[in-house]
Amino acid sequence: GVIVALWQINEPRHDRRLHIIFELGRRWDSEEMIASRTMVDACGGSGALCTEIKSLYGSKGSKYWTLMREPGFFEDMAILRETGTVDRRAIDNSMAYLVRERWAMWEPATAYLRTVRGPAQFEHFERWALGLFEILPPVSPPRDPTLGDVLARWGLWP
Repeated sequence: GVIVALWQINEPRHDRRLHIIFELGRRWDSEEMIASRTMVDACGGSGALCTEIKSLYGSKGSKYWTLMREPGFFEDMAILRETGTVDRRAIDNSMAYLVRERWAMWEPATAYLRTVRGPAQFEHFERWALGLFEILPPVSPPRDPTLGDVLARWGLWP
């Protein structure tokens, strides 16, 4: 009886966590987030993104808010992770390298935003990313495959 009662108590919590994970995935794949990620990547790097945020901050027009969707998403995820609303290990396993990559992109812009909006700007996103930098091996910068890579993939090179 006690085991069944404990299972019944934990079942809604498990269902809620699954629902939250589903909603986060849906949000990440939404047209709005795709537009945000595309716009962030089109800046061409963290320094250029920071410059873009600085130039847009005063007017806070639609381009500014489109860009800000991405770090806002990671901030929300980090808060859910910190509060135990989502499974920390599952989120880390699926998002670790992406979180680190996107934090590296947003770190200079965040430093600027903290000067104009206050020190708490994206603090949860930062804490999550920096914690992952401590526990995961470094990520090699992407490079174009060499001829040797292509031949090795096809089993034609040792």
